[in-house]
Amino acid sequence: MDRGAGFLWAPVCLAVGIAGYFQLPREPWPWAFEVLALAFMVVAFVSRNRPMLHAALMGCMLVAAGAGLTRLHTAANDTKMLERPRIATIAGAVLQREMRANGSVRYRIAVTEGELARPDGSQRIFRVTARAGGPDAPVGSRLEGLARLSAPSGPAYPGGYDFAFSAWFDGLSGSGFFLGAPTATRPVEAVSSIQAVRDGLASLIRQSVPGEGGGIAAALIVGDRSGISAPTTEALRRSGLAHILAISGLHMALVSLTAMGGLRAVFALFPQIALRYPVKKWAAAGGLAAATIYLTLSGMAVSTQRAWIMVAIMLGAIMLDRKALTMRNVALAALVVMLVSPSAILSAGFQMSFAAVAALVAVYEGLNRRNAARPKTFRKGGLIAGTGRVLRRDVGGLALTSLVAGLATGIFAAYHFQRVAPLGLLANLAAMPVVSFAVMPLALLSMLALPFGLQDWPLAAMAWSTEWVVAVANSVSDMGPQGITGRIPVSSFICATAGLLIMTLARSKLKLFGLAFLLPAVLLAQTTKMPAILISEDGRQIAILSESTEPSLLRERGSRFITEIWQTAYPPNQADGTPHSSLRFQCDADACSATVNGLQIVSLKTSASLWTDCQIADILVAPFRLPDACNHVPVAERPLVFDETSLRSGGSVAIHLGADGSLSDATVERAVIGSPRPWNRHRFHSNQ
Repeated sequence: MDRGAGFLWAPVCLAVGIAGYFQLPREPWPWAFEVLALAFMVVAFVSRNRPMLHAALMGCMLVAAGAGLTRLHTAANDTKMLERPRIATIAGAVLQREMRANGSVRYRIAVTEGELARPDGSQRIFRVTARAGGPDAPVGSRLEGLARLSAPSGPAYPGGYDFAFSAWFDGLSGSGFFLGAPTATRPVEAVSSIQAVRDGLASLIRQSVPGEGGGIAAALIVGDRSGISAPTTEALRRSGLAHILAISGLHMALVSLTAMGGLRAVFALFPQIALRYPVKKWAAAGGLAAATIYLTLSGMAVSTQRAWIMVAIMLGAIMLDRKALTMRNVALAALVVMLVSPSAILSAGFQMSFAAVAALVAVYEGLNRRNAARPKTFRKGGLIAGTGRVLRRDVGGLALTSLVAGLATGIFAAYHFQRVAPLGLLANLAAMPVVSFAVMPLALLSMLALPFGLQDWPLAAMAWSTEWVVAVANSVSDMGPQGITGRIPVSSFICATAGLLIMTLARSKLKLFGLAFLLPAVLLAQTTKMPAILISEDGRQIAILSESTEPSLLRERGSRFITEIWQTAYPPNQADGTPHSSLRFQCDADACSATVNGLQIVSLKTSASLWTDCQIADILVAPFRLPDACNHVPVAERPLVFDETSLRSGGSVAIHLGADGSLSDATVERAVIGSPRPWNRHRFHSNQ
């Protein structure tokens, strides 16, 4: 506290309160947390002469305030999700358009008319995909067509990422695809002019640079990643270079500092101005303007918001003659992002972005203090020696930056994506100099040349530079292991996060105490228990899992998205070679069945064989409603039944069999538990 580190823990306490609110089994009473925060604040004020008690009470106040703030944000959200899948005519204004690598187009449509509109006339937003060959419907046009729609899905497995949660806070009512080609007209109601500019820029970039080079350029300039193929995206992830596509601190710093450096160079051409006026502050203001324009055009993702706030504080500090880059700036940025969007703290982008920048600031602050304490010495040597020192400094700095950022974000990559990049350091050493000195400066140059119609050359050079980055990603991806970690328990994640926070935020030898959390985190990571059976929330996919073989799937070609998530979360042990599946579902016209550990699993296609299947099945799954199913079977002999009603309200299912492989002491995990919360209330309404 004496070293001024108390403020650094304010966003941590606020984040604990926000996360705590989301973990509650039911909605709290209105104003309960707000009143509790006020009470803690009053008691803290009374005890301000007792520093330790005062600090503890202020921390409690911030925790309660975080929960109360999140409740208010949640109450203010009026997203109304679809309650059941349906086929309907959708008509509305195109808010966003993404050109997919396979030729299809994904639209974000604001619906204010027709059967999907709300009674009060307010808009509902749907994300609908049109197959290749559809109409050209830019942002601002009106699109209409018959579509199959459903609410965003919940977690693919209990404890997994909840797609419906993020969609609800994003205002998304549902998603689906057009049945046939929609029709487009223009113009329509006023839409975001910024989004229209982004859409136009993305189209212009892809026209100037066709192919994947244009897709990567569009991703780096306007945040549109839809033009990047799946193999390239996977190679970037496996090599640890996926962060290049997420517009964050690296991109924002390169744009703002390039603009600032260019302005200072221009001012230096006029000595009477450069020597008489604070041109460094003027250049900082220009860099802030460039960063703000970049923020606006990039789509304002959480990582981009954090980066802009950090850059704004840094450049503002330069304009006010203050120290630019400190951990307090990181804390301020975190507070601002959480106040604006509390739900962002549960996203991988927020966590990885702040973990990386906090770790880097902590390491470089420590190095600066150590270097400042060393006696200054004069280094002799010629051009070769000087060049060697510069190379060692630059290469060493890049290696240290990549190593620190990779270790800090690896915790969150393993938890959210069940993978790490074992050779990420090598890939970053090979690719980041090109990104820093070619790709991003050329991106800025192309935008400056755009008003004059001269953007083709810098865009082509930028795309050529990105080819090197993709080549590095493919090479490193082919060299190393996949880095799949499997599902990481929440307990391990919390321990690792606590250790990282202590090591980065503490201002004394207490930093070393953070290491004590890492060993439990590693040990707890080994405690993940693989379920025997997984059932998707729509009942159309079932997986029988094994420690040593690939999962046995009900549909080998269906539900690919869910299946890939399952395979990443629960990978088989590949120590003995390539795993193979030793079990297959046997299907007829009415049902599919499989036997595992003597248990019969039956997935119904129709209800024609329900009478017989209830008698032979131990686990019965149906993607449709089965009211009062299997009532003719004695209670002790009835199977576990998962039909549309139970799966819709409870989400996906994971079944852990008992020690003897039976259902007698089996554990059934559900993805959705507790009372309805605002972001999953549509599940329960749909079953009424």
